[in-house]
Amino acid sequence: MANRKKRRRLRKAPIFILLCIIVIITILIIKSCRNLDVSENSSVQANNSSGQSDSSLVGWGQTSSKSVDEDSLESATSLTNFVPANADRYRAYKAINSGLPYTDVILKVNIGLDNEFYTNDTAIQNPDDLLVLCNKYHYLSSTYIPHDLVNVDSQYMGRTTSTKLCKEANNALNELGTAASKEGLSIKITTSFRDYAWQNSLYTNYVNTDGKAAADTYSARAGYSEHQTGLAMDLGGVSPKGGYDLNYFENTAEFNWMLVHAHEYGFVLRFPKDKVDITGYQYEAWHYRYVGKEVAKTMHDEGLCLEEYWAKYLTNKVD
Repeated sequence: MANRKKRRRLRKAPIFILLCIIVIITILIIKSCRNLDVSENSSVQANNSSGQSDSSLVGWGQTSSKSVDEDSLESATSLTNFVPANADRYRAYKAINSGLPYTDVILKVNIGLDNEFYTNDTAIQNPDDLLVLCNKYHYLSSTYIPHDLVNVDSQYMGRTTSTKLCKEANNALNELGTAASKEGLSIKITTSFRDYAWQNSLYTNYVNTDGKAAADTYSARAGYSEHQTGLAMDLGGVSPKGGYDLNYFENTAEFNWMLVHAHEYGFVLRFPKDKVDITGYQYEAWHYRYVGKEVAKTMHDEGLCLEEYWAKYLTNKVD
């Protein structure tokens, strides 16, 4: 009987040992996992304390602090020219122009460049404003005529046709012309104010000659021309055929003088060579616009065209 009990104990011994081994292994595994969790948590805490997080812990749809884009729309909301109503347009333009920083995206969208020229255009509500923006996105009424037009002094008339400017622009022209004459120069205007009907006739002729696509690069459609504001003037140089022609202005000493001094009298070159993609017009060496001395200086110093000035400084202007 004793021998039977002994044999039973011997048979149970391997099973007991095996169970003990399993228990020990289980305990070791649990301890190992706990140590790993502590190590990972310490690492995450260390990274968080330095402003970083483990990207492997960031799930889909989440953004780690390490990957936050400093050039984000949210950070751009602090810009003075940020327009909340344009937020979706900013995002859309950024999506197809990912290389542009949001400062540029906001500027271009505020100008309207996320739309084709002559689309999404609006009627000008303040046509008598000195800084009125009349371009391919903003148009004047067909009946609009500035209330303070005056005849330009005959000494500045490069042609015999009526030459008029708004009173303030004309006063600035007199000041500019006097300064130029002291240096032996003569400022001549080939055209200034043009009403809607006059502009429509010019544009129609250009379309008939060169086609609409080509005409749009150098002539404004009726209602979209700055000349209708009474604040713009085209300057001319002596033509071989006699008289003055805007196509010869760039080769004159007056042209070089205007590039340096025009802003001192409130005038700016309206369609520069490096702004064609913004203005929608080819370079015009002869076309000057009056905006006042302060604004002209800012535009000159910062290298801005009028669209850029508006988009940067006047987008959120309160009248």
